[in-house]
Amino acid sequence: MLRLLFAFLLLGFGVHPQAGAANHCEPGNFLTLRKGPQSWPISEEKIHRLAQAQRVTSTHWSRSGTYAGPLLTDVIGLAAFTTKPKQLKVYTWDNFRSSLPYADLSKYGVILATSFNGKRLTLDDWGPSYIVYPYDDFSELKSPAGLMKMVWQVCTIVIE
Repeated sequence: MLRLLFAFLLLGFGVHPQAGAANHCEPGNFLTLRKGPQSWPISEEKIHRLAQAQRVTSTHWSRSGTYAGPLLTDVIGLAAFTTKPKQLKVYTWDNFRSSLPYADLSKYGVILATSFNGKRLTLDDWGPSYIVYPYDDFSELKSPAGLMKMVWQVCTIVIE
């Protein structure tokens, strides 16, 4: 519900949620990575075996706290691709889609958070995974376009 309100507010800025994004989600998969016709189901266990990072930040819709999870570059690295990606299309369980420049991942140290203040994220509270930028550390992220990069309830990432 909060996402719908947020998306409605952003319509005035030319940013639109994409209907049918959940059609890109695969029940039973923690996360799916796709590139072209290839698909890689990624288990929660595999995500937790990656090196974990932390980001202390807030957003307009959440208080400041510590998000933890692997670097998104490490997650994307679980897919086999030969050319450097240009962008990622991120799909969520609540019918939302956002595009992220691949260059952002290393520039900002973006993580795929699976916990907040030590508590596992669930679908009811931004999870099961949440793309977290260090929002408080970069003024350029404090815009509607910057906020659209903070994607929660992630289910599929398409690598382009």
